[in-house]
Amino acid sequence: MDITTKLYTSRLQTLTDKLLFMSESDYPWEMVYLGKNEEDIKKKLPFDTHKVEKIELLRFLKNAIKEENWHGEEELVVARKYQQLAKLLQEELQEIAVFKHGEIEIDVFVVGQLPNSEWVALKTKVIET
Repeated sequence: MDITTKLYTSRLQTLTDKLLFMSESDYPWEMVYLGKNEEDIKKKLPFDTHKVEKIELLRFLKNAIKEENWHGEEELVVARKYQQLAKLLQEELQEIAVFKHGEIEIDVFVVGQLPNSEWVALKTKVIET
């Protein structure tokens, strides 16, 4: 992992610290370094990317980034953190994709490639019944 990747992952970790993804349960985010090539990525992802559900980033984050008029101060802070996260991911990552793996308790990986050709992911879980 080079210095560019370390700086980027540090920014992501700071932004996602204590940030939970809300579904039927709340889960934290985890930073995952995937490597530089397809072989490295295959070793670190627990699924074949061609055999799982793939969705767009903003579709996945739709409810998290939306500010509602009924939100209190805490909810607004969380929505704004998710807006910052979405902006950072979109500005810094290429070939960004969200992969959902599993049933009911689903692993979610937000995967993308940095300009230095290294791949990173943010991982969380969602509950869908």
